[in-house]
Amino acid sequence: MSATAFFPVPHLEAAMFHRAKEPKDTAAAVRTRNAETGIWGENVAAVWLSNNGYTIVGRRVRPDKHDEIDIVAQKGNVLAFVEVKTRAGEAFGRPATAVNAAKKRALCRAAAAFLRRASYPDLYYRLDIIEVIGRTGDPNPVVRHLEDAFRFPLHYRFMRPQPPDKPKGLWARIFHPHP
Repeated sequence: MSATAFFPVPHLEAAMFHRAKEPKDTAAAVRTRNAETGIWGENVAAVWLSNNGYTIVGRRVRPDKHDEIDIVAQKGNVLAFVEVKTRAGEAFGRPATAVNAAKKRALCRAAAAFLRRASYPDLYYRLDIIEVIGRTGDPNPVVRHLEDAFRFPLHYRFMRPQPPDKPKGLWARIFHPHP
């Protein structure tokens, strides 16, 4: 039996198998709005860091194919990997509470990949969180910088490869520092 036996009118058959248009305020629209708010918060955080003496090394950095670092910033001899959390308000708690254990692991993994690709620069490394509270376009958002918000787990070891003529290992680095 052909399809026309069940659907004598061709456009009716097409209507049965095509999805109707969704209203504008759907989950996809909400995701887009949240992404716009997140990008706005990252812009606010980058400006705030720049105004407070940091040099922005990178934004939305993807050192591997899974993880992303919102902002990489440097101030003096400190390289900060910054996670930015933006919220319209604090009715449901502080934005930093959204950085759960899985997000911390992902940020540590991404920062380690970044450092590996950069050949472990001779700097101090820090994991920060910046909270931005306000709505997109808000002229005076609240910005809170939580320096050293959490630490790298102990299994991460960041050591530069040593030239073959120098002693190797942790003790060599302690007793024979780089010039």
